[in-house]
Amino acid sequence: MKSKLSIILAAKRNEKQLTKKQTSELMGVTPMYYARFENNNLTPSKRNLDFFADFLEMDKDEYYRRREENEIVNFLRAS
Repeated sequence: MKSKLSIILAAKRNEKQLTKKQTSELMGVTPMYYARFENNNLTPSKRNLDFFADFLEMDKDEYYRRREENEIVNFLRAS
């Protein structure tokens, strides 16, 4: 199951008409590494989360608050 982050990343990348390769170059990572985020196979580091917040054009505080809320919901569902 894809996370909200992976769905939003793909949508924003498509909205900006960027390929995964172009997005990965903006991040300074390989296309394969970036694809792991979109495919929900990798949890982003703080550095990558900061990039995603900028890329998604979100206030970083709002971005982190939403991310924490999502993690809590997922934890409660798994319990």
